Amino acid sequence: MSNTIAQLTQVIAHKTIALAGIIKNINPYMLWHSYATHLLEAGTNNGLLIATD
Repeated sequence: MSNTIAQLTQVIAHKTIALAGIIKNINPYMLWHSYATHLLEAGTNNGLLIATD
């Protein structure tokens, strides 16, 4: 079941990236890093982000 969810998530991500016009290859780590950066800029506790990594 989780494999199917992972595959579906990947398909949705690839389609969304293509619709956004992003040409660069994007991987899950890049998405996490971008998300974490936004959270830090918004004032989220750094310890919270490290605990969820």
